[in-house]
Amino acid sequence: MTYEPARMRVSDRGSVSSEVVVLAVPFMILVAVFLIFCGRAASAVIDVESAAAAAARAAADAATPPPLSRPHRARSRQPPPAARGPAPPPRTPRSTIAADRSA
Repeated sequence: MTYEPARMRVSDRGSVSSEVVVLAVPFMILVAVFLIFCGRAASAVIDVESAAAAAARAAADAATPPPLSRPHRARSRQPPPAARGPAPPPRTPRSTIAADRSA
């Protein structure tokens, strides 16, 4: 016969269920959050593509604007030549300047 000390035995019963609570439940919560994130990201992509398609459809259906009455509208915004001061002297080509320096 073997001698067993008189002490309280510690049982392993229930240790698996506590390990599941400690390890598996946070992992399952993480997976659920990841799936929710993927669903929301896919929904955002679908919304952006839908908005782009609606904008393209609206642009295609819009009436063509009438042509401008003056072809060079940007030039018409400048003040008249008299208000701008005297005209600058005409520019000379660089080849003439180089020929003047060598002579």
